[in-house]
Amino acid sequence: MLLSVILLLFQLWGNVEVSSSQNVTLGCGRPPPLADGDIKETVRIHYRHLERVEYICQNYYVKEGEPYKTCINGEWIGQIRCLKPCTVNSQDLSTHNIGFKYTRNNKLYSIHDDVIEFRCTRGSSDGTLNMRQRCVDGVVLLPTCQ
Repeated sequence: MLLSVILLLFQLWGNVEVSSSQNVTLGCGRPPPLADGDIKETVRIHYRHLERVEYICQNYYVKEGEPYKTCINGEWIGQIRCLKPCTVNSQDLSTHNIGFKYTRNNKLYSIHDDVIEFRCTRGSSDGTLNMRQRCVDGVVLLPTCQ
């Protein structure tokens, strides 16, 4: 009888679920935030065991891992992160005496794993870096022309 009362109180508090076989499973509170991302649905205060939420990344960010985190016995489980885009601006281009190979823009946003091609605006490549560089989680190495 006492166990039944205790289980009923846990269930009423909303943080514990009780099955007919008297197995106790914990629910979860709010899902953890995702750097450079958001939860797709409206966030609730409480989630039941095995409920999941879907995450999305901000514009130009690329999702790595599963898009979901799942409430498993009181803990949010799931690996996800948002990979940063690369930005190359006019000052970067000028400093390295380079321009974009296929556009005359002075600034470029490129998502993770994109390849950016450059050309020399003066002189020729110093040879230390290829004129084709890949964006890796917000970092792109810039070749230099002399």
